[in-house]
Amino acid sequence: MAIHSRRQAVKRTPPVAKANTVIAPIGGIDATTILSSGDPLFSIYSINLLPAEFGLQVRKGYREWQINLDNGAGISVNTMIPFGGLDDDATDDRLFAVTNEGIWDVTIAEAAPSLEVTFADQTAEAGYGVFVHTTTIAQEELVFYADSKNGLHQYSAGTGLWTIPAITGTGAPSPAEDLVIGNVNFITSHNGRLWLIEENKSKAWYLAVDAVAGAADEFFFGPKMPHGGNLAGLFPWTIDSGTGIDDYLVAVGRAGDILPYRGTDPGSADGWELSGKWFIGAIPKGPKIATQDGGDLNILSAYGLTSMNELVVGTDGKNAAAADETKKISLLIKNAMEQSRTDDGWDVSMVKGVSSMIITQPQLDNGNYVQFVRHTTTQGWGLWRQVPISGFDEWQGKVYFGTKDLRIAVMDVPVDNLLITPTAPINGDSIDFSILTSYQDFGEPGLHKRGKYARPYFLSISAPASTTKFRYDYDLREVLNVGADPATTGSEWDVGMWDDALWGTSELTAKAPVSGGAGMGRNMALSMSGASRVETTLISWDVVWDSGAPL
Repeated sequence: MAIHSRRQAVKRTPPVAKANTVIAPIGGIDATTILSSGDPLFSIYSINLLPAEFGLQVRKGYREWQINLDNGAGISVNTMIPFGGLDDDATDDRLFAVTNEGIWDVTIAEAAPSLEVTFADQTAEAGYGVFVHTTTIAQEELVFYADSKNGLHQYSAGTGLWTIPAITGTGAPSPAEDLVIGNVNFITSHNGRLWLIEENKSKAWYLAVDAVAGAADEFFFGPKMPHGGNLAGLFPWTIDSGTGIDDYLVAVGRAGDILPYRGTDPGSADGWELSGKWFIGAIPKGPKIATQDGGDLNILSAYGLTSMNELVVGTDGKNAAAADETKKISLLIKNAMEQSRTDDGWDVSMVKGVSSMIITQPQLDNGNYVQFVRHTTTQGWGLWRQVPISGFDEWQGKVYFGTKDLRIAVMDVPVDNLLITPTAPINGDSIDFSILTSYQDFGEPGLHKRGKYARPYFLSISAPASTTKFRYDYDLREVLNVGADPATTGSEWDVGMWDDALWGTSELTAKAPVSGGAGMGRNMALSMSGASRVETTLISWDVVWDSGAPL
């Protein structure tokens, strides 16, 4: 007898769509964590989207301030020198720019630049310098500027002139090595004293307290630097050590030795002492390689960005996994250092007017520019891209920078490259932005997921053009923005008519464009690119996905 059986089909349960909110990663970039950590507060990269209040803000754009800083041999604007006078109405404020040709007065917007100092050495490396602002007991306001090719110069607000300072110094060795003002490439101020460094020397010169001229004495740092090399810089560092406020002068050797000194009189053994000794790796080319952030001093080196506070408490400068905020970006800086540490263009500076620390690097081989930026309130890191900075500083609460095509620009508009004399009806370029969030398993480890829809929320007066894609299992590719050019609420400058055109509004509203999804993987992230022409803040994304067993 034959036995027959019937196989019944098993009906599969269809995947159920799930939804969640992905917050804007206001913690910024964290290059110290592994990709599978899944912390939603941090991003893998964030370009032109900076951690700020309420979310990630599209960075400020830039407009031309002055152009044509060229007397016939110009190559690049390399240093910006802001000067803030004593007058409350800012009438004695000045802004100077230094090119390889000399020092220019660029104070007045859209005016013709004025060459105030003509350098004797106008080679490509001229104009990369450092400055210090001081006021004498007689209320004379001075700026001292020094670079490696043209030595020390002095500006007086009282006369409005640049001159060569009357500083001398006789060295102790036999034969004596006297101070040569034309060789001074670094100047700073500490506890009322001016300190000077000559190019390729491991010693420094210091003046008497409150003096701005006269005889300088020498102090030898070289014997204390076990790794050798010249003296790269001297940087004041004020901290609360627990027993009160201490003022240090930190000597930085080009090979990477760090020597903090404490005291008021370098000529006295009792009034001047070495408080430690560390090594942080080779220092990049240039004088602006350290900046004070509150009670910390951050120094650029081959290891990335090193915190003096970490060194003091015993953290090794090579430890990129340390909890300090500087380490979140140090690996990226370290990688950049490997490519261009010996090139001009490195700078780290605090810009309090925009609550940021900005680190510039030399122009990339592909012609682009990338800067590392930290918001000092949120402590989050992001990247600027497409800002052609060759030298920058803060003046009157804004970022001013020079370019290699001999222009001065200020960052205070919502578009890039806003020209003094536009060549098209629509002036300025949209600011492109891009981000990749951290990878997350959305509470379902090991299960495959299919992203279906993503909807970013922006706070803006008009929705930016943007494209959001789901990325799976640690795909790091940057998504291309396939959206239309961003629409602008209101009329464009140089096109609309007064009393007829709508010039935009300050009322920010939420904008939420929807993007479809594709692909599949166990871990998901969101990759978004976009372009904006108005003030824009990314708040979050709504995401919809389904999941199932491994296939």
